[in-house]
Amino acid sequence: LLIAFILAHLIRSRRFSVAGQVMGVYLILTSLERFFVEFVRIEPVVGFGLTQAQLWAIGLSAVGMLLLSGKLSSQPAASRADS
Repeated sequence: LLIAFILAHLIRSRRFSVAGQVMGVYLILTSLERFFVEFVRIEPVVGFGLTQAQLWAIGLSAVGMLLLSGKLSSQPAASRADS
């Protein structure tokens, strides 16, 4: 629920200049949430002392950072919204 409020605030403030940045923020926030929730849950450790969900969270967070930086999108957000 907190993630939804953060995203709604960021969308209303129009802080995104490249298409995909909203998804990037979403991936980063949900990955952080999942990473820390997994410390509470009792799941088997897969590698590097982390659970499978934590490893996925790290990967998805990296994709979110790429989206946020605009490296995975070549079009500005305004031109995508117009089409």
